[in-house]
Amino acid sequence: MSKLSELDVAIAEWEYNTSYWERINQDDQKLSESQQKLVLTNIITGDLHSLLTREAKWFETYEAIKVECQDWIARAAPPKTGGLYALQEPDEEHEEGAKAG
Repeated sequence: MSKLSELDVAIAEWEYNTSYWERINQDDQKLSESQQKLVLTNIITGDLHSLLTREAKWFETYEAIKVECQDWIARAAPPKTGGLYALQEPDEEHEEGAKAG
């Protein structure tokens, strides 16, 4: 997985496959939290992977890692424009900053 834009799909696909495996396996085995964290961290590449491995103590649960991934994905997405966004009034602070700059 090379791009953040692909990460959301990779996580969803992995979660689907894991859920499917847990439903069909004969021994009713489940992946442990640490196994889930390890796999999710290894799906991720680049700066986000470096952050997650360097600061692992801050991401104690699978859900915490997933939320951090979603934050990175959201920040990397281009700003939304057009449609209803075009009808919104500009934020006063943003507008003042643009005038000053």
